Amino acid sequence: MASKARFKQHLKYVHSIFQSAPPQSELKPDVNDPNNYCRACQKTSSSRSNYRAHLRMVHQMIIPLLSGHANHKQLPDPYNPDYYCSVCKKKYERMSSYRQHCKQAHLMTLEHYSIVNPNAEINVNDPNFYCSQCERSFSGEIDFKRHLARVH
Repeated sequence: MASKARFKQHLKYVHSIFQSAPPQSELKPDVNDPNNYCRACQKTSSSRSNYRAHLRMVHQMIIPLLSGHANHKQLPDPYNPDYYCSVCKKKYERMSSYRQHCKQAHLMTLEHYSIVNPNAEINVNDPNFYCSQCERSFSGEIDFKRHLARVH
């Protein structure tokens, strides 16, 4: 996904800032357009999932999950330590990607991680990149330091 699209998603999901629909918005997009073409914007999306995300973000359309998904009433565990979506049967490499998936695909509202041990002392030089207050390990130093800067 292009960085512009990621930025727009960030604005929507993190800051609740929505992009307004384009001027030709009196034309309603067709959710089932086989070419992923938005006639309101006169743009074609590269995939069906990108097209549906565009319809949700730009046109604020409420679109049900694709029929290929398992149980529509079932929701994944957003705190799954393996970053595995039990509904879509898909594993993510990063927690942030997995939680973003939970928000977008399953329309879940997620809270920030809670600090489990607020009085624990964090070793900022931990070789395992472990945060003792959150009881979380990170895959690398950059992710660990980013977590410390943002959360603590």
